[in-house]
Amino acid sequence: MPGTHGAVSKLIKVLSTWLPSLRTRFVLLVAGLFLALSVVMIMVASYLDLRDEEQRVVSDARAIGATVSRLAVPHLTNHHYLILEQELESIAGSGVVELAQVHDPARAVTIDSDPDTSYFDEMDQHPLITLSLQTGLDQIRQTGDRIEIALPVRETADSPVLGVALVSVKRLQANGMLFAIWGRNIVITLVLLIFCVPVTFHFAENFVRPIKALTQTAHTVSAGNFDAPFPVERTDEIGVLARAYRDMVGTIRNNMARIHELAYVDPVTRLPNRESFRQHFNSNMQLADGTPVRMAVLFIDLDRFKRVNDSYGHDHGDALLKEVAARLQRLLNSSDKVAAGKTAFSPLVARLGGDEFAIVLPAEKPMSNVYTLADQLVQCVEQPLEINGLTMAVGASIGVST
Repeated sequence: MPGTHGAVSKLIKVLSTWLPSLRTRFVLLVAGLFLALSVVMIMVASYLDLRDEEQRVVSDARAIGATVSRLAVPHLTNHHYLILEQELESIAGSGVVELAQVHDPARAVTIDSDPDTSYFDEMDQHPLITLSLQTGLDQIRQTGDRIEIALPVRETADSPVLGVALVSVKRLQANGMLFAIWGRNIVITLVLLIFCVPVTFHFAENFVRPIKALTQTAHTVSAGNFDAPFPVERTDEIGVLARAYRDMVGTIRNNMARIHELAYVDPVTRLPNRESFRQHFNSNMQLADGTPVRMAVLFIDLDRFKRVNDSYGHDHGDALLKEVAARLQRLLNSSDKVAAGKTAFSPLVARLGGDEFAIVLPAEKPMSNVYTLADQLVQCVEQPLEINGLTMAVGASIGVST
């Protein structure tokens, strides 16, 4: 029903607000299902136990009636009513039977177990006795507080009816029986629940632990560590989710690396580009305490590079730029150009665009080392280059600013 579905959804939403822990929800769900099933089990068990108890009482009443019927055969045959009366009183004295009667239709005499009456007294004939005499069959009637059974008295199964034996047995009150049944089943349910809750907590913890690990990994990834391990060794749904998450993070990592490369790396020479050079320059202008850093910027422009592009094509021009970039990088990395361990920051060579390169490095007085580096840069660029089997040569113009 739509209304019921809406109410259930609202209840789940409220419980989710009150119980943010997945483990707590899981335990409460299992406990709720267990209690619901226990209630159903108690109701079904109560019905079955009550029915079995009723059948047992009826069976006992029938057995007692059959016993009374067998006892009555010789007494009715010989008309020993007094002895039969004493035996009926003895049977009723056991407390199980409320009333026992034997009717002799031949003399219209009714012998019963009541000590206050006698077979000489006139008594109204019980309706079940009348029906049993008329039909020759067993008759049973169940009322709110008793079960009455009338059985024909015969010497054998084929003999004529000598009389009728009537037995009235107290019927157990349903309320008392139900309370006893419910009490027993409730105790069993509570014992099982006490055992079930810790076990459920244990399984819930095992269920939630990989989710916690996956969540921790997600927080680590969100903090920038894309190499965090994922629990991908599991074969269940959590493992599938972890592998999907790992693949997604791998794709994001590759995309971010690609974006970083496009943003900060020159695609031809693989040197840092203009933006990378700008950030490196700005970040090293002063120390952490605010002290300014003396630095030198060398701007290099290739001469006659346009002629190479026009004569041999852009592929040869790109190959020439790569070779020049490699020469500049090797020269800058030479250990005798910058004193190791004494620089405020690492030197950087970048391609600004076209045939323009720039170098930034610390500048300590005297400036002779910077001027020497500038001369060496021009010389290394002007050395002939072998490009795709062709020998080429370009010049370089350089400017220095400190």
